[in-house]
Amino acid sequence: MEYGFNQEERVFAAKKIQTYWRSHQDKRLFQLMSLTVRAAEHCLAPAILRQLSPREADLVRDPSMHCKVRFRFSGSQFPPLIVFKIFHLGGGRQYISGKRVFRPSNQATTDTCRMMGNRIFINHIIADEIQRQGRMISDTSYITCMRDFMQHAMPHNLTLAPPPSPQLAALPVHASQLPA
Repeated sequence: MEYGFNQEERVFAAKKIQTYWRSHQDKRLFQLMSLTVRAAEHCLAPAILRQLSPREADLVRDPSMHCKVRFRFSGSQFPPLIVFKIFHLGGGRQYISGKRVFRPSNQATTDTCRMMGNRIFINHIIADEIQRQGRMISDTSYITCMRDFMQHAMPHNLTLAPPPSPQLAALPVHASQLPA
């Protein structure tokens, strides 16, 4: 049956239909995956976490911690990777950072180093420091708000001059008052 299309137009149309169909299937699969992950957060989080990372599963199982596990998708290609974060439900939701929990003077830091091994522990510390320094402001031209100014400029003894008052800005200045 001929519909007035040549062979090349048929192949092009078939490829376009296949592309749209694959895109539709990927979208449906992503929706199903996201629903599954949300359901797993509510009922299967400890079991999944025990399979992925037994040490973190022990942390979540501790009744004094009051933690919640959130699963998310990560990656630039489809299908995505599933990653997790552990949130502490104490005074509000906040992400538990090892830097804030373990201090050098704390016994937990030495226990962590012993459990992980010196090499892995030092590699984690170095990676954290590199990531932290990557977010630091390196030039004063990057200061865009008062918070950045307080974090960056104040340690370098830069001070913020108060804005001129409207009365002073409106006063005329005579040429003899200008510095030579």
